[in-house]
Amino acid sequence: MAGLRRSALVLIAALAAIVALATPASAHATLVRSSPADASVLDEAPSQIELIFSEPVSVDGSAVEFVDAEGNVHAAEIVGHGDSSSVLVVNLGDPPDGLYSLRWSAFSTSDGHVTKGMLVWGFGTGVDLSDANFAAPKEPVPPVEVLTRWALYLGLAAVLGGLVVSSGVLEGTRRRFTAPGDTPWHEMATTRTNSLVVLGSRVAAGAATLLIIEQLWSAKSASGQGMVSTIETSLLATAWGRWALMRAIALAVLALVLPRLHAPRRRTRLVAVAAGIAIVGQAAGSHSAGTETGLLSVANDVVHLATSLAWGGALFVLWRIFRAGPDLRNPVVKAALSAFSPIATALFSAALVTGVLSIGGQVRSLDALIDSFYGRAMILKLVLVAAVALVALASRRSITGDKPGSPVGAEAMVTAAVVGVVALLAAVSPANGVQWLPKIDAEARQLAVVQNDIQLGVTVSPNVPGQNLFLVDAISTRRPDPAPIDRVLVRVTPLEFDSATTVLEARPTGSRGEYEVPTTAFAVAGRYRLELVVRRADMVDVVGDFEWSVASPASARDVVLSDAALEDSTSLLGVAGAVALIIALGWFTLNASVRQRRVREVEDYLLDPAERTEMES
Repeated sequence: MAGLRRSALVLIAALAAIVALATPASAHATLVRSSPADASVLDEAPSQIELIFSEPVSVDGSAVEFVDAEGNVHAAEIVGHGDSSSVLVVNLGDPPDGLYSLRWSAFSTSDGHVTKGMLVWGFGTGVDLSDANFAAPKEPVPPVEVLTRWALYLGLAAVLGGLVVSSGVLEGTRRRFTAPGDTPWHEMATTRTNSLVVLGSRVAAGAATLLIIEQLWSAKSASGQGMVSTIETSLLATAWGRWALMRAIALAVLALVLPRLHAPRRRTRLVAVAAGIAIVGQAAGSHSAGTETGLLSVANDVVHLATSLAWGGALFVLWRIFRAGPDLRNPVVKAALSAFSPIATALFSAALVTGVLSIGGQVRSLDALIDSFYGRAMILKLVLVAAVALVALASRRSITGDKPGSPVGAEAMVTAAVVGVVALLAAVSPANGVQWLPKIDAEARQLAVVQNDIQLGVTVSPNVPGQNLFLVDAISTRRPDPAPIDRVLVRVTPLEFDSATTVLEARPTGSRGEYEVPTTAFAVAGRYRLELVVRRADMVDVVGDFEWSVASPASARDVVLSDAALEDSTSLLGVAGAVALIIALGWFTLNASVRQRRVREVEDYLLDPAERTEMES
């Protein structure tokens, strides 16, 4: 009895909990870095600018505006992709020296979102960035998208939850309770489950269609294209568009055909296929497909969405059934709760593990959690989850006592708020952009080493992202010199992001053994590998190898709690949870098999006199 009571409590509380654990399988194309780096000063304006995003972006669906400090617009045009589809190349005209901002909007071909931002540079000697006074574009919360995603998640939850209840709970309960008095309850439960699945399919189909329209309208407004061109370039020609259409078509077919099907097995197959296509389309048409671990990330999102929505939807369906049927003291209802308990445990565990695995990709650090809109929305979600848990705890006595019932109104309102916050998180940019990168303090900017007979040294000034001057010392310590120095090369390799090595040739300054090279090879703050190569005729190259740290610009935000990346710790925790889940499911399956075998032995003993006689002898 105590076990059943605990199961009932868990079932009432878990709807909001599992939805809150869900990390939306949708994000935005955030700016990872730019070349030249943001907030940098260069001796002269470059002919091209590269914008590097976290996922593939559309050339036609993106736009830029290049403005000086007086508000005058200068020539700038997106001319194509760079080394990958995540890089936009912008051609500039020939702007005069001064302060400039590049306002950009980017359409993600992975998830259909439009993101906006601004970069600031100074071109020319003596330019002071502190004089810059540009108004950064704001990225407002899209209310239509939030409401549409809310409806889509609720509709999918009803479809998947109804599938779990009908095939995993009601079927087993019906086989166990076959008395004529239980038939009305079975019929009522089946009818109510089917009606909720039909309603959920209609809501999800409508929301999926409206979501496509909303995101196309956002893309049209940001890029300045016509709607026909937007449909061609942003819907039909992108991975997001194709998956979004597949999801909408699958849900529309389900909503149209399901009411006309009456055979239980055909209904189950149709729901499983359509819901599976919708979930895969939702995950594959999200940011996960554009990451370096695309296939694994998509698979993680598929499992996460399917398990979380199935559990939450199943709890809602069961709650609707129990409200219309007998109270929780009825053996049939208790059997249904008992049948759903292991299913709920497995779904919850899978959703929790996959949610932990993905959260590090949404929030870069603790500072991002407390100081960003996305992070604060996530904190709000956790607070609402705690509120739901308190309401469920307070209602435990009324659920399991002599007068069954619960304050479902309060639970429903708070749970609806939780789902609304989840929809909000899916519609706004996550806290993982370039502004949340760790702040790096300036370190010693002069290093020296003796390699063979050459004393090598390097000084970098001002040692910030953007324009820098490398001063290289290369002096032979032997007298006379074995050979004159022909060339001095500097190889710069980023250690914290994937980019090719830059090879620079230093020129003599006129002072003995001193060379210089101006460069923008330090694209962002972080760690680099510097290799100084000295070449002399008929001699082996002398190479000095340094690890170099480039300080963050003066505008970088200060650390509040921690700017350390969360992804490493959450990934480790998620992998550990996955291993524990596999072990637990294996143990449960083994024990269930043993219990079933023992039950069959007892049944054979009770029903077969010959078997009983043989066992007793």
